[in-house]
Amino acid sequence: MATDVSIHVQICRRRANEDALLEEYELMQSSDTVDKFIRICHVTLDRLNFRINLERQMKQRLLRRHYHVIFGDGETHHYVIMERHATNALVLRVALEAERLRRTKLYSHLREIQVRMVLEVSVHRREQREMEAALGESMEVSNAFGAVPASRAAIDALEKRKRCELLDSGDDGCVICKDEISPDEEVACMPCKHTFHHECIVRWLNESNLCPLCRFQMPRDQENCD
Repeated sequence: MATDVSIHVQICRRRANEDALLEEYELMQSSDTVDKFIRICHVTLDRLNFRINLERQMKQRLLRRHYHVIFGDGETHHYVIMERHATNALVLRVALEAERLRRTKLYSHLREIQVRMVLEVSVHRREQREMEAALGESMEVSNAFGAVPASRAAIDALEKRKRCELLDSGDDGCVICKDEISPDEEVACMPCKHTFHHECIVRWLNESNLCPLCRFQMPRDQENCD
């Protein structure tokens, strides 16, 4: 699934009821093509080291983990994994813009600055439907022409990594079992760079030597080629 992550920061003026600025809440919005998650947090920062402290708050309060956006409905948690460099660049860019705003005449006299931080995650489902269609087509092709298992050596040679160690591929689930992959789960990386739960792709390759998504051909089990 294609995922867009954005962060917005707004400096708030003081209100009579300052408790209203301390609320933290989350929203989930869904349509036919996209799921949108919004997390809103408020924080009060001293003008000393404002930018550095704002960066820290964005990572801790908005992202919950420094390079994993974690969101959900209280019962189910989802993960959007961001590459370290991309996350640092996004947070730094937002913090620098907020620092520039803080130095304007409107806010430069404030010793304490109240900040509204907004995280938006948009998950586009069109690519997911395309992947599911490709998976179904791959299964049909395998069944029609007689699936040939991948060789044991090729299966054993699959690279195994934790999902959090990989650069963001835009996918957060295994298309074989349709379950999401959490950052700490082990995945298997095919030579074509597609990733799946290790146990899922092993079962698949024991039946077919074709990648479920792109039909990349793994070395075949020669005993079953005749």
